[in-house]
Amino acid sequence: MLARHHGMSVSALARQAGLNPTTFNKSKRVRADGQLHWPSTQSIAKILDYTGITPELLCQLLYTGKLTEPLDRALPRVALDDLTSDNHWASRVMSPRDEPVCVVAVTSDALRPDYKPGDRIVLDLGHDIEEEDTVLVQLTDGSFRTGRLSRKTDQTLDLDSTEPAHLPDPLPSSRIGWSARILWTSP
Repeated sequence: MLARHHGMSVSALARQAGLNPTTFNKSKRVRADGQLHWPSTQSIAKILDYTGITPELLCQLLYTGKLTEPLDRALPRVALDDLTSDNHWASRVMSPRDEPVCVVAVTSDALRPDYKPGDRIVLDLGHDIEEEDTVLVQLTDGSFRTGRLSRKTDQTLDLDSTEPAHLPDPLPSSRIGWSARILWTSP
């Protein structure tokens, strides 16, 4: 979609961004052992840097198929400090097209060491989180956890994190206010 938007082939876009021209080939999405393999965030970041597209605009392009609206109207923004554990904020941040995506501005140290003030996190509010997703979880006490969801049951969420000491293992569902999949982050 980005290549088409910039009038070139996927291979040409990868090459222009300094990547192997086959980086985004569909044939590279499945490993020999059958496991799915997707381009790394570093590869995607190089493409975004080359094209001048922000992560928010990439999400707009993925959800709408076009880049027509200014960013401020394309994805709603909310400050991390404005999020509440009851999830009532989610209904107030739907995009003008009712897309279940918003940008969270990290405004405190609550997500360190993974995210710092000034970072932006694009959240998918419209889909259930699944194993292997990177997620943002707000607990009923108002604190936050981030990590890769390694296991999900009706009773617990298990998150892999850079700071395991910050996470109960497992995290009981009774302590979870809400959770959302992280689509993208940017400094």
